[in-house]
Amino acid sequence: MSYYTKYPSDYEPGYLSQFSLREKVYMLTGLSILFASILTSFLISTGGVSAGMLLLAIVAWIIGMIWSFFARTESSRMIILFVMVTASAVLITPMIQYALLVDPIIVAESAGITAIIVLGMFAYATVKKPNLHRLGRFLFVSVWVIIAILLLGFFIQYSPLADLLLSFFIAIVFSLYILYDLSRIERREILSPAYAALMLYIDIFIVFKQILYIILRSRD
Repeated sequence: MSYYTKYPSDYEPGYLSQFSLREKVYMLTGLSILFASILTSFLISTGGVSAGMLLLAIVAWIIGMIWSFFARTESSRMIILFVMVTASAVLITPMIQYALLVDPIIVAESAGITAIIVLGMFAYATVKKPNLHRLGRFLFVSVWVIIAILLLGFFIQYSPLADLLLSFFIAIVFSLYILYDLSRIERREILSPAYAALMLYIDIFIVFKQILYIILRSRD
């Protein structure tokens, strides 16, 4: 979900120095997904999350997003990555918990579709290495449109169809964001591994969440 280029600071954890930029990004992204999956499984096994935990996760997510645009050191970006991955695991737990009650296969289907999207975008970005700056401007505007629609939803109740169409739109926008961020990583336009991993993780998380929601709605 990146739009601005982030440059690395003079500090980098020693255990990452032996890897190339793209290897660091994909390793951090993979570890983030793995950690979120384990944490979500743990939370579900212990009975889920409370309203207080959800509120804390929302606050942490908002602070993390704002902080990510101002962080200047790689160590601080690593902290942001950890905070936002943890928050995302808490936020997705109730939805996954409900999906498991409806039909456990729904979670697997959502993860599988998300994986296909990510792998498809990865293949295109690594082979073609396209310049997608125009797409980036469109996606940046689209995110603000989505935010405006979501905020408007606090005052206007959308119909089930409109709600479903919005989920499709969000899934498409952030699927394209996966391609956009991957292309920027491959073209070395984002030079901070932690920041790139954070943006890529957010893209994947939102796509998975929307696909899970769409499948759940289709089973209602």
